[in-house]
Amino acid sequence: MRWKAVLASAVVSSSIALAGCGLGVDSHEEFQASIRGGASCSELFDQRSNFSDKGILDKIDADLADIGCDDPDSERTDR
Repeated sequence: MRWKAVLASAVVSSSIALAGCGLGVDSHEEFQASIRGGASCSELFDQRSNFSDKGILDKIDADLADIGCDDPDSERTDR
């Protein structure tokens, strides 16, 4: 019976940990952190697809233009 309790505890702990980890970027601040972290244009455009709010998209587009990311195949010019 003890191994069942240990297994159940591990499953619950893993589920909680995974729920806390976002699979994508969901705020402009997190997007900017990706830029600071050196993400490629391709990665940044993938992250951009997580957003639908026009105001945030305008900020993201300005960020992308500032670093030379015109499209996913571009090379960053800020490095």
